[in-house]
Amino acid sequence: MSGLEVLSFGPTPEQYAWTCGGAAPVARIQPGTVVRLFTKDCLVGRVRSERDLRSANSRI
Repeated sequence: MSGLEVLSFGPTPEQYAWTCGGAAPVARIQPGTVVRLFTKDCLVGRVRSERDLRSANSRI
């Protein structure tokens, strides 16, 4: 991708936002800028195996 501006963004824990459109922007970009994003699951990556699941540790 020679010649294209690439903006990479990986948020820190302080920048996590659990909302759709309710957080302040972290950057402003120009049309044509390639944005490389980083995402986490809804548990912020804390589930690494089935032993980390609450349901695996409780008796129902």
